[in-house]
Amino acid sequence: MLGGLGARHPSAERPFFVLGAALASAGWFFGLGYGARLLAPWFERPFTWKILDGVVALIMVSLSATLVVSGFTGW
Repeated sequence: MLGGLGARHPSAERPFFVLGAALASAGWFFGLGYGARLLAPWFERPFTWKILDGVVALIMVSLSATLVVSGFTGW
């Protein structure tokens, strides 16, 4: 996916795209690692997992509804 997005940019801008994608990836995984460490005490409780499961379910339902409304056929 990133290759397709990067290919749409002029060749002079591609190094900036690659740098931005690399920095975003590093920031994501850095934040994920430290966020997991900071949130670990909260996720020792089953209720917190239920909240997370509910949020994930809402996101999945909203994405599926968006795909149905937009006419996505899938194949």
